[in-house]
Amino acid sequence: MKGIKFWIVFLFSSVLLCQNNKAQNFYGQVSSKKVQVGTAFDFQIVIMVNASNYIPPAFKDFDVVAGPYQSNSTQNVNGVVSQQVILSYGLVAKKEGKLTIGPASIISNGQKLESPPISIEALKGAGAASARDPNKLGGNDLFIKTGVNKSKCYIGEQVTITQKVYCRLQIVGLQKFSQPAYDGF
Repeated sequence: MKGIKFWIVFLFSSVLLCQNNKAQNFYGQVSSKKVQVGTAFDFQIVIMVNASNYIPPAFKDFDVVAGPYQSNSTQNVNGVVSQQVILSYGLVAKKEGKLTIGPASIISNGQKLESPPISIEALKGAGAASARDPNKLGGNDLFIKTGVNKSKCYIGEQVTITQKVYCRLQIVGLQKFSQPAYDGF
């Protein structure tokens, strides 16, 4: 009788352990648990299991200002293959207080998995920056530096152009961005 009880407890704990391992392979993370209202922060969903039917969290207390951006990685270490998908978002809190990013969900091996919700504390925005009109920049508030990786090239050769944006205010997102004219390219 003791042997049967042992195996029942063993099987039950094995099932729970497998479920916990799956939950640890699908989760959300933030760049900071304390944020300012109106200031962007990063939120990522990490998926390390075979998944389908991704449903993003409800961002009811947040504005999505960037994303979702997806990055994929695959590792093969001593014949053990592991894959990871990261979905990144830029979020801005709409109001002060304790806010929650709800769970995201996926289907893995026919089972629905949900990421744990994440609590964020949104604090009042910085006084000087929030008093300013974000749609109006002064003459010295924005600077764009353009550089190229080589000064001489032959026809058909790749040339990399890098543009760096320097701004005294926080850039939340680029809207109405138009590419410069690349005459001759």
